[in-house]
Amino acid sequence: MSELFRSRTFWKQVEIKGQDDCWFWQYGVSSNGYGMFWTGSHTESVHRYAWQDSRARAGLDFSIPKGKMVLHKCNNKLCVNPNHLYLGDGSDNMMDRINAGYVHSNLIHCKLYDEDVEEIRFILKTEMVTREWLAKMFGISTCLVSLVRHNPKFLTKGPRPETIRMALYNFMEAL
Repeated sequence: MSELFRSRTFWKQVEIKGQDDCWFWQYGVSSNGYGMFWTGSHTESVHRYAWQDSRARAGLDFSIPKGKMVLHKCNNKLCVNPNHLYLGDGSDNMMDRINAGYVHSNLIHCKLYDEDVEEIRFILKTEMVTREWLAKMFGISTCLVSLVRHNPKFLTKGPRPETIRMALYNFMEAL
């Protein structure tokens, strides 16, 4: 199947509306709710195919770098409007899911104490370290490191118990 024929076949299976509207995939859908398209040799996620095809037809780089994925600005799994698609990483995807209400932030937060969050933010501002290094150091995922960095309302377990005990001890000493 030629690339032009594949592209035409693909776009005929899309309900194209206005430039800012979602364009809905009309055919095969996987068990996780994402549209799927047979390319002639393998199945491809339709939002991924739409992003690459639209960029290729515009003469732009359509490669997806390692560690990146095609994400939806609209949070609609069946949307293939290229204006609604962008490249991001796992932490971008998780933030989109949290902001859309698909994942409650309490389920992924509350793994760190207040002091851990302060330390991670301090290290990120002052040191030349990777998210991977910080994740290993604190026993968390790289996604969680990104959430700590970019989410000022990051939820924690609160202060460390020993911090509370020390504050209480210092308070009692001052009396």
